Amino acid sequence: MVLFGGASGYLESLELNLVSSGSHSLILPKLFDYIATPEELSWRANDVFDWITQGKIKMDNFTVFTLSEAKKAFEMLEGKKTIGKLLLKP
Repeated sequence: MVLFGGASGYLESLELNLVSSGSHSLILPKLFDYIATPEELSWRANDVFDWITQGKIKMDNFTVFTLSEAKKAFEMLEGKKTIGKLLLKP
């Protein structure tokens, strides 16, 4: 099992005996486990932005808040009441 990110919080409970026998593993990878240098981060980020420009990654499901609504945005994230991207704008 691979868990990417903890934006919605970590698991409250996980029975580790489910993965303790045989050839099972549990990992929690982080970006910097895979990015070795600032240059590599830059070229990977540029690839992502290129894919957005080419339409390979869709960026059309935003919930937008102003900075003055940051508390409300945080509460929505914390309460798992968001779908897609959440954007704070000035």
